[in-house]
Amino acid sequence: MKQITKTRKAVATMVNQLHKLGYTFSKAFKTAWERINSKGTRRDFW
Repeated sequence: MKQITKTRKAVATMVNQLHKLGYTFSKAFKTAWERINSKGTRRDFW
């Protein structure tokens, strides 16, 4: 089982990057969680 703290850190990092690109925080969180969950790995989320 993956450690949730590592997953949440990856999501937070992605959210900050998406927010800098113009996403709202709400949209950025939804997009980040979808990408993390669909990939299954934290490293290749882009």
